Amino acid sequence: MLYSSIASAFEEAEQAGWQQILGAQSVVLTDERFQIFGTLALEAVVEKGPVAEAFAEGQRRIRDLYADYISKHELVGDEVDPMEAATALRALTLGLNIHRRFDGGVISLPQAFDALRSV
Repeated sequence: MLYSSIASAFEEAEQAGWQQILGAQSVVLTDERFQIFGTLALEAVVEKGPVAEAFAEGQRRIRDLYADYISKHELVGDEVDPMEAATALRALTLGLNIHRRFDGGVISLPQAFDALRSV
């Protein structure tokens, strides 16, 4: 369901770019089902087994979807691998998900993205 929500956001976008990626990825931070998925995914991978592998495979599919989009629309320069950019974006979002659960403070994905780009 998360994969198809993100894929739909990419397909419906009028123009390609980082704003579409952040908009699609924001689903993870605003939909409680996907927040729970992210939390459970972190817990599940601690123990190896079929549940952990199912969560890991879901994460890989989403990461690959982002990497393909980033590559197709040339959103990073030659010095950055699209897979690495996608992995960093997923890590950022999962980190924000954890932050919201522990601290309750709200920082938007675009705010976090801009903060990291300025470093």
